[in-house]
Amino acid sequence: LGCGFATFNNWIFNFIVSYTAPIAQNRIGFAGNMMIYAVLMLLSCPLLFFLMPETKGVPLEEMEEKFNVPLKTYVKNNA
Repeated sequence: LGCGFATFNNWIFNFIVSYTAPIAQNRIGFAGNMMIYAVLMLLSCPLLFFLMPETKGVPLEEMEEKFNVPLKTYVKNNA
């Protein structure tokens, strides 16, 4: 299920970038277009930092316990 979700997201976001890049480039130019994508990337970094914990060396059972809580509780415990 997780692999399928990741593949779906990859396809959707590739479509969004492929569809919007030529339109944005014609309207705001190449530099403006890349700035929009750079800002979106920078905004996603804190989300990844707070929502994706380090799992190196963590047993599968512990990861299951860590991820098996509601999102609000998970963010509160890892912030």
